[in-house]
Amino acid sequence: MIYCTLCGIHITEQPGETWLQEFRAVWVESDLLNNVAVSGVGRWGNSVDDFTGTVPVDPKKRYDDDAGPGTTIDVALTPNKPTMLIRSLDEDVSAWGYGFHASCWDIFIKYATPDLGHLFAACLSMPTGQEAFLNWGHDYGGASILEKPFTVPTRDTRFPDPRTIPNLFRSDPFHIPALARAIQQTTRLQNDVFLSRINFNAETLTKDPFFRLSPDILQLITMLLSTSEIHAVRLASPVFASLKLTERFWTSRFQPGREFEYIPEIIDHPPESWRAFCLSLQIWALNDSSMANRKRIWGLTKTLHGLLSQMEDAPCQGRPLQTWFETSADPDDTSACWHTAACASTQPNGSFVNGNRGLRARTLRFPQALKAQRMSVSFVNLPEGVFVSGLVLIDHNRERHAIGYIHESNMVEIHLPIAQYIQGWELALHTSGVKAMALIYEDGVLSSWAGEPVGSPRWRLAGPPSLSAIKAEFDAIKLVKLSRGSLDELTWLNNCLWYPQVPPTGLLYDWNEGDKPPSEFILPMTTVFFGEADDMYTSILTEIVIWVFDICYIAGIEFRFTDASHNRHLGNIGPFDQDFPGRRNFSDSNDSHVSLIIDGVAGERLKSFEVQERGVSLVGMKGILMEREKAGRLSNLKDPKLLGCLPSATPKRVRFSDQYERPKNKAPLTQTRKLDGITILKKKDEVYRIITVALSRFLKPLEIPPNTHVIEHRLWSKGGIYTIRSVEPILPNTRYNNIAVRVIIHRDPGWAQLLASYLKKLGLFELQANGNN
Repeated sequence: MIYCTLCGIHITEQPGETWLQEFRAVWVESDLLNNVAVSGVGRWGNSVDDFTGTVPVDPKKRYDDDAGPGTTIDVALTPNKPTMLIRSLDEDVSAWGYGFHASCWDIFIKYATPDLGHLFAACLSMPTGQEAFLNWGHDYGGASILEKPFTVPTRDTRFPDPRTIPNLFRSDPFHIPALARAIQQTTRLQNDVFLSRINFNAETLTKDPFFRLSPDILQLITMLLSTSEIHAVRLASPVFASLKLTERFWTSRFQPGREFEYIPEIIDHPPESWRAFCLSLQIWALNDSSMANRKRIWGLTKTLHGLLSQMEDAPCQGRPLQTWFETSADPDDTSACWHTAACASTQPNGSFVNGNRGLRARTLRFPQALKAQRMSVSFVNLPEGVFVSGLVLIDHNRERHAIGYIHESNMVEIHLPIAQYIQGWELALHTSGVKAMALIYEDGVLSSWAGEPVGSPRWRLAGPPSLSAIKAEFDAIKLVKLSRGSLDELTWLNNCLWYPQVPPTGLLYDWNEGDKPPSEFILPMTTVFFGEADDMYTSILTEIVIWVFDICYIAGIEFRFTDASHNRHLGNIGPFDQDFPGRRNFSDSNDSHVSLIIDGVAGERLKSFEVQERGVSLVGMKGILMEREKAGRLSNLKDPKLLGCLPSATPKRVRFSDQYERPKNKAPLTQTRKLDGITILKKKDEVYRIITVALSRFLKPLEIPPNTHVIEHRLWSKGGIYTIRSVEPILPNTRYNNIAVRVIIHRDPGWAQLLASYLKKLGLFELQANGNN
C-alpha cells in the first residue's frame, strides 16, 4: 500500500474517488540522486504492483490526455531500502521516489515552489514505517497513529483499509465546486453585520484610550488581528465597536497566517466583495468536508515548506566523506579509528522502519590538539522538536571550525572560562537525532547545555584531552552521529547510552564479564540512586515495589521512603493507562505489583538483588536483606513468584496447520530438523504456515477458553514435550475436542522449565477439566 507523502492518505483505486487514484512522483533514476524530477499525473489503477506506479515523464502530461500521456516510467514509491535501487553494472536503470496525490501536489506548489533536491533528501531522512508510511514527526492532521510494536515506536496509518477512510479525509481538497461557485456568485452586502448598533455618545468615546488614535492607525490594527480578536476588542472598546471594517480588512483574512489562508486561489480570482465572501465562508464552509480536508492539508503544506526553507542556504560544512548518498567524495580510510555516539541509527542497507539514517559524513581535522575557546551549536526546528544540525568550534587563535548545517539565526553558544583542551562532549540523544550537547572540559567538568536534554538518554563521548579530529554524520536536516578519535580503552562511562543521566565517576559496574560494557545494546542503561550517592536515605527506606505490566513484563522498580519526597523509581511505575509506551499482548491482560517491606528504621538494609535469567530475558527477581539476617523474596508466597517473562532475542518458530479439521485417517508425524536447531513436527499432506513469535506469546493466537485444559509433560532426552489438550474446541473449524498443540524445546532443558512456569502463571497448569485434574 502506498500513501501520499503530504497528506498521509492512500494512493489507491477507489470507485468514485478519482482524486485518490491520481498521483505524481518526485523521482530519480537509480543513483542519480542530484537529478530529481517531478512526473506528470498518473493513475494508480494503471500501476504495476502495490509499490510501483506508472506516470508520464513530462510533468505537463496526464494519463488521460487526448493525445496520450507520452513517455511513461514505472517508479517504485517510498522504498524502505533505497540502496537496493541504486544502479549496479549488471542491472537495468530503475526509477524510485515518493508519491503525492495530484490534488495535494497542486496545493503544495500553490504555497511555494519547492526545491526538488531538498524535498527528495528530506523524504529520504524520514522513517518509512512498516507500510511505506513516511514519519514526518506529526500525525498528518489525524490520519496517523503512533504504533509501539518495536523498541522504537513507529508511525502508521490510522486507516489501513481504504474503505474505512472517513469522508473528511477522502474528499478532494483541491477541486471544490462549492468554493468556485461561492467566489463567482458573491455580491456586495449593504450593511456591516459586525458594526455595533449602539450609538455611543461623545463622552463614552473620549474615555476610550483608543480614541486618541487616527482612523488609519485603527484600521491597520484591525488588519493585524484575527477575526476572533476583532470580536473581543469590539466588546471591550467603543471606538473599535464604532469602526467600520473596510474591504482591506476582509482581504487580509486571506493573507498568510490568517484564518482563510488555505484558499490561495482567491488571490487570482478575487470576489466582487471580500466581506460578503468571507461571511459566506463562515456559514457554508463549516460543514463542507472538502474545505475541512483543504484546511488540514494546507497545514501540512506549511509544515513541510517550513522544513524545506531551513534547508536553503545551509550546505553541509566540513570535509566530505563517501557515503551511499554522496558517492563522489573520498572514502573514509580511518573508519576503524573512531569512537561514535549514536542512537537508533539505521545502516545504509538496513530497513528504515524507525530511528534515523545518515546521508552525509563530514570530518574536521586540526593541525594540533584542539584548544577551544567557544562552541556554538546550531539547531533546526522540526515537527518532532528541536534538533542539533551542526557545530562551530572557535579555537584559542579565534579560528572558526564548522561542521554540519549551520543556521546563524538559531544558535546557542557555550563559552569556556579560559581557552583549554577538551575531552569531548556529552550528548542528549533522541531516536531521530541529537537534542542537546554540552562540552566536557579538560578536567572532566561538564559545561552548561546547549539545547534541551531533559527526558533524553545521554552519551558521554569523552577521552584524553587531545582532540585532533571530529567525524559527524547527518541526514538531510540534522546531526545523527558524532565521533571523536578512538580510545585506548572503552569503559561504561564513555561507551553507553545512559538514562536519565550519565552516572558519576568512581563507580564499579558489575557486569557478567567484569567491569566492561557490553559490545552491543539497543536500549539505554537506566540508573537510579534510591539512597542517593552517599547512602544518606537508606535508613528511611520502607518498601520496594515491583510493577508488572501485561501479566508478565517487569516494567519498573519503585523505592518508597517514610518521606515520600525521597521516593525514586527505575523504569515505569503503575498504574498503566492507555498512554503507557508498551503494547499489550494478552486478551486477558492485567497489571500487578509485588512489594518487599523493609524496616529501615530498625536497621534492615537491602544487600543485593538476585535475578533469574533465560537467555537475554529477565524472568524473576529476589531481594536480599541484611543487618537482621533476614532474606525476603519480593512476594509473600512460599513458592518463588514469577514476575516477568520477556521475549528472547531469537524468536522461536512454531508451525501449525492452516487446515484445522482432523483428517479421517491420521497421517503419521514426521520430524524435520532445521539448521537453527528448531525441530518441527508436521503431518503429511497438510499445508503449514510459519508464525514467528516469542515463546511467551505462543498461546495468544490459539484463543484458548479458560479452565478447560490439562497439560501433559513427559521427559525427553534433550528437553521436554508439553502437550496442551482441551475438552472444548480451541481452534476454528475443529470437529474433535482432543486436538493437541505440542511445543518441543531443544538444547536447553531450562526452556522447558520456563514454559511450565509461564503456563502456570497463565493459570493453565493442573486445572480442572471435566472433573479430572
